[in-house]
Amino acid sequence: MDVSAVKFRELLDEIITANTQVDDTFYSSAPHHFHNEAFIQGRELITKGVVSIRASLREDKMAAARRTLGTISHSLQDFYSHSDWIELGNTKPYASLLRADLALENIADVHTPTCRNCKEYDCKNLILPNILKTHTLTSGYNTEDGTSKPPGKCHHGGVFDSGINKDDPATSLAPGEPDPHDLAAKLATEATVDLLRNIRNTAGDHLFLKMLGISRSSVVCFVIDTTGSMGDDIAEVRRLTNEIVDKKRGTNDEPSLYILVLFNDPAVGPVKSTGNVDEFKKMLAEIVVDGGGDEPEKSLSGLQLALTTAPPSSEIYLFTDASAKDKELEGAVRSLISSTKSKVSFLLTNILSRRRKRSVVSNDGNRLYERLAQLSGGLAIEVSKSTLPLATTVIMDAVSSSLVNLFQVSVDPGRDKTFSFLVDPSVHNVSVYIIGFSASFTLKSPTGVSQESRVKSGPLGKISAVGNLHIAHLTEQTGTWQIRVGSTRPYNIRVIGHSVLDFLYKFIRYFKGLHPGFVETEGRPSAGSPAHITHTVQRILILHPGVPLSVPFNVTASGDMDTVTIQVRATQNFVASFTPSSVKLAAGGSAMGSLKLLAPPSTPSGSDCTITIVAESHRKRQSNYAIVHTTVMSMITDLKPPTCVELHRSPKCPIWEISLAMSDGDGTGIEKIFYRGADGNITSTVTDKETLVTFSASCCEESVEFVAVDHVGNAGTCSFTISTPPKST
Repeated sequence: MDVSAVKFRELLDEIITANTQVDDTFYSSAPHHFHNEAFIQGRELITKGVVSIRASLREDKMAAARRTLGTISHSLQDFYSHSDWIELGNTKPYASLLRADLALENIADVHTPTCRNCKEYDCKNLILPNILKTHTLTSGYNTEDGTSKPPGKCHHGGVFDSGINKDDPATSLAPGEPDPHDLAAKLATEATVDLLRNIRNTAGDHLFLKMLGISRSSVVCFVIDTTGSMGDDIAEVRRLTNEIVDKKRGTNDEPSLYILVLFNDPAVGPVKSTGNVDEFKKMLAEIVVDGGGDEPEKSLSGLQLALTTAPPSSEIYLFTDASAKDKELEGAVRSLISSTKSKVSFLLTNILSRRRKRSVVSNDGNRLYERLAQLSGGLAIEVSKSTLPLATTVIMDAVSSSLVNLFQVSVDPGRDKTFSFLVDPSVHNVSVYIIGFSASFTLKSPTGVSQESRVKSGPLGKISAVGNLHIAHLTEQTGTWQIRVGSTRPYNIRVIGHSVLDFLYKFIRYFKGLHPGFVETEGRPSAGSPAHITHTVQRILILHPGVPLSVPFNVTASGDMDTVTIQVRATQNFVASFTPSSVKLAAGGSAMGSLKLLAPPSTPSGSDCTITIVAESHRKRQSNYAIVHTTVMSMITDLKPPTCVELHRSPKCPIWEISLAMSDGDGTGIEKIFYRGADGNITSTVTDKETLVTFSASCCEESVEFVAVDHVGNAGTCSFTISTPPKST
């Protein structure tokens, strides 16, 4: 079966969303758009962002790297549209924008006139001839935010005049005249490629491709209770992992990422992830069960970590035999489920037995898990420890690069009801899960054939049951299926299949400004009416270790006067304080709040923290949330990349050889050297001041690129081509 592209598209959308949000969140920030001749500050945003991406990749924080990449790529692209780089006749990207060690040359100062005044909309030749002659760099001033343009300076453009921006195609061109918009777009594209190449050189191919989601898309994410009574459950997870490896290795469904989160009391985490199954097996083998005894455990803390680590739309499985001790995190967890669109399933081995009947009943402590499973589209499976292996088949079914959800419904209170779901020709391996005690059901195929749940193997498939879980693996038939469930108790139905076709969705809102557009809605919109509570807050932040940062946020309520309670939860202890904890809001009223963040001085660069702000109205019990992502970045003083000097080359066939000296000067030193573009042999010798490299290859290989990366991620490259003389005849 082919691999679905939906996971790759989701990760790509993270970058695109962060790029688009710059026009909304930073609409009045000149450096983010290179307005107002803010070239130095704009370049600083880009280069600091590159450092942040490098640090995130070193710490395996892929989502943080994608968000930062989207943000800085917007600013980088805006430079070519908002400055006079194109008008100056440049045909290549400006390399200094990605290199903090290079000077930004010939920038117009605040007193230098750069444009003539024009009161018409479609003005030509706005930039003064002297500016063009001296190759002086300038950009347009944005006056849409109410600020005024200094006399003699260029206008970005707006309602009344076109200005010097090249955001849109030109409205009138002379015959044969190139459109400045197209020229700017071309250089912006090339500059973005340079940015990606810079990141790839620093991170290496594996991490770079992982950041972009160019891999098999199946992910295994386990959240496991490690208290003393969980030994049997963990043994089943180990067995299941071996089964996944045996059945999926070498196929398109082989997982590309394994994530493990352990929780106990009080310890939670850290998150461990790997793409190597043998390393994952070692992680599982090293689990030690101990502690517990007071029954409730910190399960939601573990789940919170998993939700902030796993890629969007992941299938997450939590194993526990205890209720949640940290119920105060429910709001934060619900918010993360909604924002990531991940499905969370719980495998609960705290089932209760009736004393006088050979039957079982649900544990009241599992109600919270049931709510979260229902919200996410997952399952809350209740089984005994001895029957857990019969339930983990749901995980095997879901380890797929092309998993799709065909149907999902929750019925509470329980009642007899018939449901329909469609299986089209693209869908294979359809499975039906029914969660509920004392539930019976009848399946009906598109051809009218029926099979009752008591028939374990019949014309429509194989049916099994364990605990509160009923599983039906259906035969391959396309068309409309029906399932009739009979139960007086609550139940849930989920139907999955495998298909390369799927769809993505998001709630969006329109924003105004200089570059209006659509962005994803923050929080949870209310069905059928405007949101009762909304938040606004900057969603991507960079923290420096030991340096406090104050972050404002706004809470707005519609409807009648009500008291709104505000809770702030974080995956790391970076929230020093926040205000207010509650506020009384009139209809349509709003209130400002503030987060004070502080990462400890010893926090490693590249660490991240997800902060969830949850607001709930007291009377209507309506809630909403906002999520803030922070990345920790240490101050960097080494800005120069390593350099290389050719010492010797021997182009004699059948083997050619080249010798180089690579040095990081007074920087942090070379951490790694690698090459690409040729198949050959490399050796290196480290001296006090440089690294001597010798490379040899067959004369069939004519070009090679060397990359040297220092200890803070600066990457220097050098390329060589060996031209061999033609053979005489």
